Amino acid sequence: MCWYTGAGVECPIPATTAVFSGTTYYATQTVGNCESSTYLAVTPTICTTPTVFTVTGGGAYCAGGAGVSIGLSNTQSGINYQVKDGGGNNVGASIPGSGTPAGFGNITTPGTYTVEATNTSGGGCTATMAGNATVTVNQPTASSFSTTACDSYSWQGTNYTTTGTYTATITNAAGCDSVMTLNLTINNSTTSTATVTACNNYAWQGANYTATGTYSDTITNAAGCDSIMVLNLTINNITTSTATVTACNNYAWQGANYTATGTYSDTITNAAGCDSIMVLNLTINNITTSTATVTACNNYAWQGANYTATGTYSDTITNAAGCDSIMVLNLTITNLDVTTTVSNTTVTANQANAMYQWIDCTNADSAIVGETNISFTAINNGSYAVIVSVGNCVDTSACVNILTVGKNKLSAQVLTTVYPNPSTGSITLTSNATTTQTISIINNIGQTVYTGIMSATQEVDMGSFASGIYTIQITSPTHLQHIKLIKQ
Repeated sequence: MCWYTGAGVECPIPATTAVFSGTTYYATQTVGNCESSTYLAVTPTICTTPTVFTVTGGGAYCAGGAGVSIGLSNTQSGINYQVKDGGGNNVGASIPGSGTPAGFGNITTPGTYTVEATNTSGGGCTATMAGNATVTVNQPTASSFSTTACDSYSWQGTNYTTTGTYTATITNAAGCDSVMTLNLTINNSTTSTATVTACNNYAWQGANYTATGTYSDTITNAAGCDSIMVLNLTINNITTSTATVTACNNYAWQGANYTATGTYSDTITNAAGCDSIMVLNLTINNITTSTATVTACNNYAWQGANYTATGTYSDTITNAAGCDSIMVLNLTITNLDVTTTVSNTTVTANQANAMYQWIDCTNADSAIVGETNISFTAINNGSYAVIVSVGNCVDTSACVNILTVGKNKLSAQVLTTVYPNPSTGSITLTSNATTTQTISIINNIGQTVYTGIMSATQEVDMGSFASGIYTIQITSPTHLQHIKLIKQ
């Protein structure tokens, strides 16, 4: 058999093509390779089965309640949904689908329920929704009991102090009310108090008491409850006390001043009117003093401070006994002047009346043999310093550079001038030299603080230099000139 979309259409519909409800198709009969020339018109009606959703709800409720709800996880438009009981009977009215979850309201009759869906717009096909909902009805319970208690009875979160009948409602295992009744009898405890003052001891209820205090004993009264007996007892005795004290130099106690270690006592009347014997174990420790005489070079560190001047100093600390320890330092400071003055190739130590040893800074600070005078004249260009010794104090000067050995003074034809001099900031050097010259500015302790190269004119900013006297040294391969400059 072949199917066509119209009578006399040459191309048949492929076997895998879907057909649609309400559309007319045409069929011919085929036998072997022969096909009939007559077309049969066929208009199919296709029934769409509803989508299966899940039944929701159900559960248990207590008798007399509103029941439990049954619903559906989702719905379709054009589909009606009907709740059915275990016998297949309709329960309540059907509801139309809307494309959202649906509820059928509360059901009070116990049983198991299902939901059936019917396609109202596509041939009346039906489908049973997945799962079911079970409705269970639970019943309330009741119980009662009687008890007797002393003074109070705690029951169901409440404390009862009087005889009576009480009820409480809780939830039973089924989730419904459980009404409990309590028939309660309350008997009362009794109390009695005695106040007694005695000396040394007191016998009561078979016991001997030697100390002030409140004591109690419990017996049973006629109602079978506690009878609490209380004794407020005061025992007056001689009292003693001991104090152990350590003090520095002296200690004032009970109106007396003690300056020596020992054991002392005094007797007064206590608050109960009896003797109170007081004992004092006293240790007297003394302040100590010490004096140290020290001679040091340049400075001396003592007790956390650094001293640079000769004088007598003191500090107070705590000695081993916990008292003041007064320490006195008689200090003599020997200060060494390790500055030097440079003049051409000669360096002079500024510390007088000392021992001197000149050293070569460029040769691992090695001593220069025979150079032990206050002044040293370099025979080679280099860096030199002096070790100065006065007594036990030894210090070394800063290294100074000597670069002019073998240089001649500038000839009268080569001259460099400096202005302004004195200066407060920048200076200008002018020269009539025809070759490049090296400028060095040296401070009054022989340190080179500036170097530069000039030809005819050079400006130097000395604004950051300290005030003082400087030497400007101008050198070339064949000439040397020194100019004194005052920086204000």
